[in-house]
Amino acid sequence: MIVLVWILIVLLLPKSVGLQGQALCTLSGYHHQGYYKEGDRIIGGFLPLTNPPSRQDHTFRNPPHLASRYQSLDFNSYLHLLAFVHAVEEINQSPHLLPNASLGFHIYDTAFSDETALGGVWGLLSGRRTVVPNYDCGGGNKVIAVIEGPTDSHSFGIATMLTPYRYPQLSYGLLDPTLRSKVQFPALYGMVPSEKSLLAGIARLIRHFDWRWVGLIASDDGQGERAVETLAREIRKGGGCVAFTWMLQRYSYTSEKPRRNLGVFQKSSANVTVLYGTKGYLEEFRIVIFWSRIFVKGQVWLLTPQEEFQAQAKYSSVQIFRGSLLFVGHKQEIPGFGRFLRRIKPRHYPEDRYMKAFYQQFYDCSWHDLPWIPRCTGKENHSSSQIFSFTTLSPTWGYSIYNAVYAVAHALHASLSSQLQGNAGSTLSWQLLHFLTSVRFTNPAGEEVFFDNNGDVAAGYDIFNWILSPDKKMSKVPVGAFRPQAPLGHELIINDSVIQWHSSFGQHPPSVCSESCLPGYRKKNRNGEPTCCFDCVACTEGEISTQMTAPGRRQEERAREPPAEGAARREEATQGAARREGAARRRYSPLTDMESCMQCSKDRYPNEKRNECVPKAITFLAYEEPLGLTLASLAVSFSLLTTCILVTFVRHRDTPIVRANNRNLSYVLLLSLLVCFLCSLIFIGRPVRGTCLLRQTAFAVAFAAAVSSVLAKTITVVLAFKGTGMSSRLRTCLKPRTTNSIVLLGTLVQVVLCSVWLGTSPPFPENNTQSKADQIVVQCNEGSVRFFYGALGYLGLLAVISFTVAFLARKLPDAFNEAKHVSFSMVTFCCVWIAFIPAYLSSQGKTAVAVEIFSILASSAGILACIFTPKVFVILVRPDRNTKKILRRK
Repeated sequence: MIVLVWILIVLLLPKSVGLQGQALCTLSGYHHQGYYKEGDRIIGGFLPLTNPPSRQDHTFRNPPHLASRYQSLDFNSYLHLLAFVHAVEEINQSPHLLPNASLGFHIYDTAFSDETALGGVWGLLSGRRTVVPNYDCGGGNKVIAVIEGPTDSHSFGIATMLTPYRYPQLSYGLLDPTLRSKVQFPALYGMVPSEKSLLAGIARLIRHFDWRWVGLIASDDGQGERAVETLAREIRKGGGCVAFTWMLQRYSYTSEKPRRNLGVFQKSSANVTVLYGTKGYLEEFRIVIFWSRIFVKGQVWLLTPQEEFQAQAKYSSVQIFRGSLLFVGHKQEIPGFGRFLRRIKPRHYPEDRYMKAFYQQFYDCSWHDLPWIPRCTGKENHSSSQIFSFTTLSPTWGYSIYNAVYAVAHALHASLSSQLQGNAGSTLSWQLLHFLTSVRFTNPAGEEVFFDNNGDVAAGYDIFNWILSPDKKMSKVPVGAFRPQAPLGHELIINDSVIQWHSSFGQHPPSVCSESCLPGYRKKNRNGEPTCCFDCVACTEGEISTQMTAPGRRQEERAREPPAEGAARREEATQGAARREGAARRRYSPLTDMESCMQCSKDRYPNEKRNECVPKAITFLAYEEPLGLTLASLAVSFSLLTTCILVTFVRHRDTPIVRANNRNLSYVLLLSLLVCFLCSLIFIGRPVRGTCLLRQTAFAVAFAAAVSSVLAKTITVVLAFKGTGMSSRLRTCLKPRTTNSIVLLGTLVQVVLCSVWLGTSPPFPENNTQSKADQIVVQCNEGSVRFFYGALGYLGLLAVISFTVAFLARKLPDAFNEAKHVSFSMVTFCCVWIAFIPAYLSSQGKTAVAVEIFSILASSAGILACIFTPKVFVILVRPDRNTKKILRRK
């Protein structure tokens, strides 16, 4: 409201000159307030040197005897004032910078009050403290720029009043993104990194340490709301969650509401909390903690520049921050500032009402006789180390003010060098904007200073660690930095080894709602709770979970996020680099937070812990393994035995027992059985296309020939004993041509069936990855199951016909009767293959192959044993019975 009133006055009152204006200035009775130094050009300054009476710093240490005019001094702000003065003196003494012009200053104490700051603006512009707007009481305004801070409200109010005059305004506390608009505030420049950079740095630090469960405490204002919204979004993008949010409000010390908020804070399992907000709210937070007298558990606090409280503070409300990390705008030791501080003595500045208060704090003495503190003499002198602590560990705003003065001086130098200066200060300030935008210089500390496109100084943040020294004083140690302008992936620099965490933590404080699942488990979210709170469930059969690499996590996140563009794409890549840094630093066992387990590829299977897919072993019925060797040995043995029987029959082909029942059929049967035994060898070894095509068809055709021979022999027996009463047409059936036709016809049907099989759906080799979880079974796919079982069914049909015929001829005379032996052989054959079907269907892999080989060997051996063993016994053991007389005996 005050700002609007002043703007209306400015717009409505005309610009007056001459005697009338001079008279108004004379009536104002103005005399210079604040700190003033004459010069060719004046830099205005608005610094909060004192605290308002209603908001004194409760942690400020003052002896009880001091006058009230001393106890409101803000010690750190007075250091800022001295940095301002020191920079102006250095520039005036420089032979290279502004050699033909001098700088002066006019610095007002804003006392952290927006009203005081706005009143000082009019005094600065008109040359007097009590003014009538738009009147120049100084006889020529020399102000060329204004340096102000540290609050957003100060910057906004001053910028609103100065924008119509185009005075360059350099703010050393500018954080609000709305104030960074060059359209609304074209003359406003930020001397500290933006709020966006600060929040990005905090988010990167959280990801660096892989903290997934973070609490947020922020001031209940626009700055705090922006911080909570931004950090919550960045934490979620990094895979984390916000444990709680506490918006700080102004409370009465006896109020129950802050106690309830503290209770929520204490009950939370989050070990990391971000404390963010404006100075007044954060002071209230520390006071609430102090007066509540509630034990605050060990925490890792992430603190913002507003939390640069005094290192000498000893209250428990401050010591809870030990082990925490503090973001401070980047700064260096101001060159020569230590010597400047040593020269300051109260006698040199008798009119400065705050000098004695500053002096006694700076040298830790008193101007009065007190038994517990030395008396100030005005001749005290600090050691180099003590001066160093004041010039480097003081708040960053002193260094920002120092750079701001030099930025104005370099811009003015460029302007004067181009001979573009004008008579009026406002005109010169307007022209100064062009040079200030493009200014780029190296300050006396050796750092390059320039502004980016948004009018913000190109700088980052230093990261400090609050530690508790042995003398129970809080001090901060530099542990890293955040540089937004650094190359991608190198913005954050952290030295983990020098960080001293809170005593309740180890080397790396964790902060998670639920412990990460071990490999072999997956996350199962709890109903009604954030995604970071979950239970671990074991992966199901055939699935694994393992540590996900950083690129893998990034890809998973990208799948859930919309495409990034421009600066957002760069931020996306930055987050990926941060994750790679975090993954490389984890020294403990691999963990995973996978939401679902994943299937192994077909050629791999989960190990016992289900955290890795290992290659499956390639397996088949090989000759080298015991089962394959045993079956191969049996096949070879039966083949040799069949060969021996065949040789025996050939050698004794003219004996009655061999000639009985058609010896040619016996030869065909023995050869067929020999082929059956040898076919079983094709089933052993790694299947290839050729063996897959041959083994089923060759075995089927060979067995068809064997069973057809048995059928022909049985029919021959029946016809021989029934031939007495048969007609001449039936007797022709006893000729060898007829029996050979039976064998050929029975075999031909199987050949046709197998030919159609091979022509339409031939068997082929395949890798079976399903039958065994840990094996790849190389096997033959039969192509068509119908043809496979059709071939077996045809063999069964032949066997049943042979058995039926032999059963009908079972009572014929024993000497000439093979029917009984055929019956036994066919019973054996049928029993074997009937048992084969369920055994084959219930088996997988090489076991199924072994079942089929065993069935081939067993059925073939059954036929061989039942039909030929009696004859071989007579031929070799009882040759005396191998005579026609014996064979014809009834």
